[in-house]
Amino acid sequence: MPYPSLAEKLNVFASLLAVLSAAGSFGCTGNILGSTGDATEMGGGAGTSPMTPGPTTSPPAFDDAPPDPHSAGPLPMRLLTRIEYQNTLEQLFGRAFTLSNTFPAESQDETGFFKVARVDQVSVAAYQDAALDIAAQVSAKPAELLGCDPSAVGQEDTCIRVFLSSFTPRAYRRPLEAAELEQHLSFYRDTLRGQLGLGAPEALKLLIAALLESPYFLYHWERGSQPGPADRGVVKLNAHHLASQLAYFLWASMPDDELFAAAASDGLDSPVQIEAQARRMLGDPKAEHTVAAFHEQWLGLTSLASLGKAAGLYPQWNPALGSAMAEEFRRFTTGVVLHGDGRFASLLSSRSTYINEPLAVVYGISGVSGTDLVAHELPAAERAGLLTLAGFLTAHSGESEGSPIFRGKFLRERLLCDPMPPPPDNIPPLPAAAVDVGIKQRHLEHAAVSPCKDCHLRMDFIGFGLDNFDALGTYHQTDALGPIDAAGQVYGLDGTDPTFNGPLELMQLLGGSDQVRRCLTKEWFRYAFARREAAADRASFDAAYAAFGGSNYDIRELLVALAKTRSFSYRSLDAGEVLP
Repeated sequence: MPYPSLAEKLNVFASLLAVLSAAGSFGCTGNILGSTGDATEMGGGAGTSPMTPGPTTSPPAFDDAPPDPHSAGPLPMRLLTRIEYQNTLEQLFGRAFTLSNTFPAESQDETGFFKVARVDQVSVAAYQDAALDIAAQVSAKPAELLGCDPSAVGQEDTCIRVFLSSFTPRAYRRPLEAAELEQHLSFYRDTLRGQLGLGAPEALKLLIAALLESPYFLYHWERGSQPGPADRGVVKLNAHHLASQLAYFLWASMPDDELFAAAASDGLDSPVQIEAQARRMLGDPKAEHTVAAFHEQWLGLTSLASLGKAAGLYPQWNPALGSAMAEEFRRFTTGVVLHGDGRFASLLSSRSTYINEPLAVVYGISGVSGTDLVAHELPAAERAGLLTLAGFLTAHSGESEGSPIFRGKFLRERLLCDPMPPPPDNIPPLPAAAVDVGIKQRHLEHAAVSPCKDCHLRMDFIGFGLDNFDALGTYHQTDALGPIDAAGQVYGLDGTDPTFNGPLELMQLLGGSDQVRRCLTKEWFRYAFARREAAADRASFDAAYAAFGGSNYDIRELLVALAKTRSFSYRSLDAGEVLP
């Protein structure tokens, strides 16, 4: 037969995907792309800001019924995120890969964290392009990839079988069934090598690409041993899915050999066993992926390098400075959580950070040179914690100046879990701002006009605490009009309306607030489960928060506690689901 065209090859490639995605072979549960089907939630929510789109209405709170310790929420079916995809490839092939900008886009969903926006023809093509590109790179040295020489006489089938037997269970994060192994081997031998007449190198490339486009690779997939018997409307996740869920929560990557072995030997059957694995995993450098990604997404720093600033006011601003701010933020958060005391209060009080020369200029620190980040202390009279880092302040500013509205709205929604409603339609015209007043005086006008007053009291008066920082996060005691007034008030914090004077006092208020700590627990819950909390999660949430509080609010203990919850190991039955 003539040598097949690329279109013909991809048609065969697509035929394998059709087989793999046939309804009879799915064996999956949950809902596609994170829809939970349960709108009963705890109250509070991940809100919106210029950089973090999300819901603006507060979901209903729990009722007064006691939490059911046997219940668990739903299990959404979700795609690997970009960072999960890259980290998984690195573990599978032992090398890093750079994904193109055409890789499927992600956006912040109702949880406030990033998910693949949607699956359509464009994203399917992007997954296919990525798989073919990666496969071409790793198959260039077949003997190195396969562990044997497929070109040796009589060795090809053996090599491919051994490769599929070892590689595919890792790629799919579960044992490979005997029929699946034969199906994959037949695709290589009978279709690619036989029907299409491809040479061994090209056939190997398309085989690897097919594995990387399989839904079993791309999705967090519940398949393998069947879930346990129904117990009050919930089922226990099979061990390999649980191992995968634990790995992607704490590492943003696939399980390692020890976790695979634990899943295969009933080593994840109890909360005690899960706790032991979680503690081991938090001591691994891969845990930095999760801690960094959570804080970047939670606090809206995912687009720093692409922000625009007024060139006339901030000529030093460029993508390199934005990237340095982002890297400082990552090192700061992982340093406190994983290498420091782990306490939430320390996130809002530590001054130990990492800066280079351009960042030192922003901070007004002398004696730092070069572009490499080095350990340094922030000025004690000016800054305390990650909300006073240049990256956070730059991300939540306008192009020319800091913004009490942007900053205050963000803090209220993402640290207090108090979402703000959209602006009303009947906003009256405000008087023209005088040119001889400062930022605070201009914004006080909003808090004096109905119906703007209520929202701006709740937003702006928190944001005033960061008014010493300009649009790049540089600290100023005065502006052109005189001393900066950074006093403010946090309305409705823990049921009171405390006042503060300046950023350091604001950080103390937030760091010691039970409302903020409960909100952080909620945000970590949403990140871990890739969905909003449901009423059935109440007992799991309460247990996690109790463990968090009992550890003096050590974030590491919160993560361990979340992994031990009922909702982490069990799921609710889908509507109409019948267990075999």
